[in-house]
Amino acid sequence: MPYRIGAATIGPGETIFFMVGAANRDPAVFPDPERFDIGRTPNPHLGFGAGIHYCIGAPLARLEAQIALTRLLQRFPSLELADAQPRWRRLINLRGLEALDLRGVRAPTA
Repeated sequence: MPYRIGAATIGPGETIFFMVGAANRDPAVFPDPERFDIGRTPNPHLGFGAGIHYCIGAPLARLEAQIALTRLLQRFPSLELADAQPRWRRLINLRGLEALDLRGVRAPTA
């Protein structure tokens, strides 16, 4: 018996591939979803899962990121993106940056 998912019909024996690559870029959830915005609020992303599968290490990961980014910006206060368009990896199943070029990375002189 075929199944319908939206406008698609999945027949018996057909293979389907589920992807969450666009989950954090849904224009119905995120204004300007393709723009890199580290301070976006609200930010109901799915990076740490959801419900009973929510990542137990999420608070630690957030704390580590907050400490690392705070220290980085304290040490390099003029740090900024070198290019308004970050380069993304061209993978079908996993979204991530290929590179994030920065400028203003001169260490303060003592």
